[in-house]
Amino acid sequence: MTPAFVSSILGQVPPGKKVRTLTLPPKEKGRKIVRIDGLDDKRLKHLEHLDLSGHAIKQLQGVAHLSKLTALLLSGNAIGPKLSGLETLSSLRKLDLSHNRLASADGVETLVAMEELNLNGNMLQELPVDIGNLRSIR
Repeated sequence: MTPAFVSSILGQVPPGKKVRTLTLPPKEKGRKIVRIDGLDDKRLKHLEHLDLSGHAIKQLQGVAHLSKLTALLLSGNAIGPKLSGLETLSSLRKLDLSHNRLASADGVETLVAMEELNLNGNMLQELPVDIGNLRSIR
C-alpha cells in the first residue's frame, strides 16, 4: 500500500470527515498490498477498524500511530515469523492474525484491552507465558 494509493482512496472522503472504518479487500487478479504505508493521513487519525485481510503483507509496520484502533483484521497475509509493531495499540480489542506465518506471538500479551484474538493457522508452537494477563479475552 503506497501513500498515493491511500490518498486516492481518501480523495473520495469529503473534507473534514473522519474515517473510522477502512476495509481494503484484495483484488481478485490485481495487485495485493505487501506493506502498510500511507496511513498517517490526518483523516485516519480516528480510525477504529482496519481490515487488510487476504493480501501479502509481511510485516506489521505503519499501524503503530493508530492509537484509536480497536479492530485490526489481517487474516490470510504473510506476516511472520515474529510479531512486532503492535505495542502502542493500547485500545485494540480485536486482532485477527489467522492464516499468516507466525512462529511467535510474543507481544500480544501487552495488549491489555484485547477481547478477541485469532491466531489459528499459524506455525505457533506455544503462546506467550504472560498471555494470561489478558483478562478480557474470550
